[in-house]
Amino acid sequence: MKLQCILFFSLLAFSSLSHSIPVTQYNEADATNQVTIRMSGATAHDAGLLLLLRNTTAGSVICKSGTLDVYITSTKNDTLYFCTGGINSGANDKRIAIFKESDGGSGVGVGPLVRAQDTLNVSDGTTITRNWIDPSDATIRASAGVSKPASGAFAAYKEHANMPSTAVTTVGDAEVGISDIEPARFAQIYSPALTATELNSLQINGISGVIFGVPVTKSIYQRLQALQFPTSSVCHPSNVGYGVISDSSSKASSEDCMPSLNKDQISAIYTGSIVTWDRIKSSINGTETVANVAPFGALTDTNIYVQRRLATSGTERSFEIYFADVGCVVGTSKFLDKTTPRVTENSGTSNVISGLNANELAGKGAIGVLTTEKVASSTDGWRFIKLNGFSPNLLNVIKGTYDHFFESTIQWRKVPIAGLPALPTNKKSVATAIVNQLGNPSVVSTLDVGFTHPFGRSGLVGNAIKNKLRAPTTPFVADGSNPSNSSDVYYRPIASSTRSPAGVTNACRSPVKVNNSQVGM
Repeated sequence: MKLQCILFFSLLAFSSLSHSIPVTQYNEADATNQVTIRMSGATAHDAGLLLLLRNTTAGSVICKSGTLDVYITSTKNDTLYFCTGGINSGANDKRIAIFKESDGGSGVGVGPLVRAQDTLNVSDGTTITRNWIDPSDATIRASAGVSKPASGAFAAYKEHANMPSTAVTTVGDAEVGISDIEPARFAQIYSPALTATELNSLQINGISGVIFGVPVTKSIYQRLQALQFPTSSVCHPSNVGYGVISDSSSKASSEDCMPSLNKDQISAIYTGSIVTWDRIKSSINGTETVANVAPFGALTDTNIYVQRRLATSGTERSFEIYFADVGCVVGTSKFLDKTTPRVTENSGTSNVISGLNANELAGKGAIGVLTTEKVASSTDGWRFIKLNGFSPNLLNVIKGTYDHFFESTIQWRKVPIAGLPALPTNKKSVATAIVNQLGNPSVVSTLDVGFTHPFGRSGLVGNAIKNKLRAPTTPFVADGSNPSNSSDVYYRPIASSTRSPAGVTNACRSPVKVNNSQVGM
């Protein structure tokens, strides 16, 4: 009987750790049993952060399996992650509350850390105000949520979607920031610009890099295919072997059949030198254009519509730097902004996607800016294209044939500034655990499974400098069938080049090869 009781209570204790905790238990003042972090910045890492908190891989457990509740506002820019801390979280068995403010993107993971104002001015005339989900809101507390199933290494969790946008509070300063590129690249977007003193108050930690991709509306994708492949090819939309674009397993969606634009063409579109689709001509006959090609006929509206992000967005800043050297070279062409009627500035990644979908439905050919952490669904009205003939996948990044990726950072205050305190030790422990996991190639490998496209895995790539000794060996393969294969980039997702060869990240640099013995092909 005694043994049965012990087993019963042991199972009960285990069971209690495998269920989510209601948000009614949130108590920030209880520092003994709860760690609260207010994190602002990049939307690009939102998908990766969610997967990280669901990760059950030994040595990488931030949230105990099955304890995670995720509250998301209807705008999708305010999130609360609430769970019981796992063994690798720096807060084992404690309640962990991570408030994530994504509205505005990476730049919001910098400025609010060093300036205490309720409102910050941006050079483009916009302002930044802090918003956090309010766990005391009646709607938040009453939400039952929807159970989301486990998948592979990722535990089940409970999602509370479409929480009212009114269920937010401005109480609380940003404590941790996350950005697609280093904080210095956002200094000039603020008015006045961030100072060296402000930037030097931050502890900046490198994590995995983000792979970016160029999305176009589905109709433009297929028109480009018709321009770039002969009718005898299964990649031509009129060919019987083409299949349907909504089927990710069909030739229509395959990597071989992805259409491509070169960097100069895309740069010209983003900066306004090319404004209509009739400027993009056929590589087959030189006469047909995107605006008028068989079997689709003529576009009703030939304008090129652009779905971009706000100036504070790390995705936007990365595209501006990569395609136009904005902020890196004096006198470069300006990236198109909202002053152009066919351009939409979006506050978040989800807004870019909804904008592309709306453009497709309206028959307006559009291009956007996205990270490859976003995977197009069968019903989405957009698809990624190749850049200079290469798809935006992990294999090509590591080979060095696709270089549109940047090294991301997570930062916090290491010293007090502007009346804001340095990050306390208990919060730093959790933040450091997140940094260590998001920069760990083994974790990146697991997370990238969630970013699988018809053209291969993508999303995140490990830092080349930090993980040089663990880098994949040539000839590189992308297979995923044998974890012991040192050439498989899916198990060793580590870049072979870096923009920080001296250890200081500089997004204005071109990638530099870390290991010259990696021939890349």
